[in-house]
Amino acid sequence: RIPLDYLNGEMFREAADNYIRPFLTK
Repeated sequence: RIPLDYLNGEMFREAADNYIRPFLTK
């Protein structure tokens, strides 16, 4: 079973990456 903290961390990191990337690659 995947730990909830790990799952949240992965989802948050992916969402943050998708949100921040456009600003970094301007």
